[in-house]
Amino acid sequence: MGGQVGAMRKIGGKSNLRYNSGSATLNDREKNMTLDHFDRITQDPGVMGGKPCIRGMRLTVGRILSQIGTGETIDELLVDYPYLEREDILQSLQYAAWLAQGREVAFA
Repeated sequence: MGGQVGAMRKIGGKSNLRYNSGSATLNDREKNMTLDHFDRITQDPGVMGGKPCIRGMRLTVGRILSQIGTGETIDELLVDYPYLEREDILQSLQYAAWLAQGREVAFA
């Protein structure tokens, strides 16, 4: 797992980011991104086993991504989950793309 950017989680207001400058796929903005850039994505060990959730609710980012992956549209998701906002879904997609850039979630 060397050469990868380590992701972090924000619990109790603390963030931790490990970065290896050897990753050529990241632009300057992405290199400096932390979970703090995702104000709608939360992780709490007491909620959904610590999985990334949307605004502290018991709705995981993975659940949203899975539904989008099966062809559900953002508008359909907003009908299925009336408490969600469009920005919640967009930020879930951005978060997944950020993680896919070679970061690993560090559980310290």
